[in-house]
Amino acid sequence: GTGVVASTHTARMTFKFADGKLTGHGVCNNFGGTYRQGGAAAVALSIDGVTELACGNAPDGIEAEGAYVRALGKVARYRRSGATLELLAADGSVLVRATLAP
Repeated sequence: GTGVVASTHTARMTFKFADGKLTGHGVCNNFGGTYRQGGAAAVALSIDGVTELACGNAPDGIEAEGAYVRALGKVARYRRSGATLELLAADGSVLVRATLAP
């Protein structure tokens, strides 16, 4: 599996793919689900659950986190160049741009 750090939001959000499972952390909450990789860089992500912790130290965190998790649910393809991973919608627009974790 490859861990990545999202860079589309100011807060550090992560996700990891391993053995068909998707796990990650938003601003305040963890999430989990599954992924299925197809040919030609096709991928389908499914978010099955998100913890529901309060986000008191980051008042805008819940909104950013919700947008992030919703974006992951729309991913249809990916593109990787060096340490950058882009998760793309079916129309090719970039939903999440991430940098591989060291």
